[in-house]
Amino acid sequence: MDPPPGSVADCPRLHEQLPDDLDGRDRRDTSPASRRTAAWGDPALVLRCGVTRPPGLTATSQVLEVDEVEWFLAERPGAYVFTTVGRTAYVELRVPRSTPRDRATAPLVDLAPAITAAVPRT
Repeated sequence: MDPPPGSVADCPRLHEQLPDDLDGRDRRDTSPASRRTAAWGDPALVLRCGVTRPPGLTATSQVLEVDEVEWFLAERPGAYVFTTVGRTAYVELRVPRSTPRDRATAPLVDLAPAITAAVPRT
């Protein structure tokens, strides 16, 4: 499957901008290594850049805005899955369900500067 159009340029640029620390968790290696993925902590917060449009996202979906980045939330059994919307590439962050729900959005604050710098709005 081909990556979404914006991800070809945006994802490597985002990879270079990502913080070493995400909500108090240190960045760690991913396997396989890729400029489209990143992880922090254990259990890991996992970022994937260039994912497809999330199922369930519609023009009327509720999104949350964190520091000028809009996110669509899908609650899965094992994770809160946040995906950017309104950007040239979809960026997904999986936050483990072991994270209290009221803290699940905290990593989005740390990601906002990198996303705004590397992934333009559409």
